[in-house]
Amino acid sequence: MSDDNWNSRAANWDDDPDVVLYADKAFEACEQFVFPHIPNLASASVLDFGCGTGLLAAKLSGQVADINAVDTSQGMTDILRNNAAVLDLKNITVTCADILDPSAPIHQQSLNRFDLIVASSVCSFLDDYPLALTRLSSFLKPGGIWVQWDWAADMPESKIRNAFEASRLKVEHLEIAFEMNFGEDVYPVIMAVGRQELAASIS
Repeated sequence: MSDDNWNSRAANWDDDPDVVLYADKAFEACEQFVFPHIPNLASASVLDFGCGTGLLAAKLSGQVADINAVDTSQGMTDILRNNAAVLDLKNITVTCADILDPSAPIHQQSLNRFDLIVASSVCSFLDDYPLALTRLSSFLKPGGIWVQWDWAADMPESKIRNAFEASRLKVEHLEIAFEMNFGEDVYPVIMAVGRQELAASIS
């Protein structure tokens, strides 16, 4: 989906109860399967990659030291910036940029910076998921944690494992975390948690 499409949906994005429920369930899964892997959670620095309007970032903000919320959609980041101001979430920094572009200043500024990177319903939209994950994993401190949630139908477990291996991420958790119901249809959401043991090379 293009940034124009995301921009056009931004104003009403948080009005969708399913969008809110997805963020709620992702956060609950984070509490169960991610937080235990971060010994000093209260001092952790977090990157919310593809942050959208920041529903997950807002929930995480009370648990960690600071969050850098990044998205390529101006519309989405404008909503998040406004919401953060209204809710007085001073530890959230919002940036509209392509953090995956090695020539972008934010890319170089992010190397070896974060204790935790979250990507909620983002990775299946990436043109080159393995390459993106390699670049994103280079933003983690040694021992840092990566976590993603995606529709299981779009992100097979084998694809995740292969990308984790190429990015030098050790699988800590990989399974269906929750399901979303749309009418009579059930859509499982896969959650993958990886630990950065070694610095990954950027290509």
